[in-house]
Amino acid sequence: MRPIMGIRRSEVEGLDTKQAILGFSQGEKIKAGLIWASQLIGTLDSVFGGQRHETRQVGIALVEMIRQDIGLAKRVAGDERWEDVDNAIEKALVMISSGVMTESVTHLTKALSHVTTIVQRAMTTLQDQGLLK
Repeated sequence: MRPIMGIRRSEVEGLDTKQAILGFSQGEKIKAGLIWASQLIGTLDSVFGGQRHETRQVGIALVEMIRQDIGLAKRVAGDERWEDVDNAIEKALVMISSGVMTESVTHLTKALSHVTTIVQRAMTTLQDQGLLK
């Protein structure tokens, strides 16, 4: 099988089938959450302003829910990149708490990029095993 979007064979050799399946499924769920959070935070900030306590609380609650799924993925999916995702989420939470909500979207986008790489790695593993076509 050929690599998907630049993922090298050496990067997928450490994943077993269970880790690949869990990484793929968790990753897709987290990607959707990150996209939703980015859109909602941008809308909340433009309509209500990031300085309002209520606006920040909504943003924090949503990103923390996503972070819970990231924690689960770190435990079950066996990819060291989940730590990079969590670091980007932490930076986004700091931006939201500081009242500069639109700046958090940059960090959520970085997290999304890391998750996309994790999902691609899992897909490559599953394709190599004949479980995805």
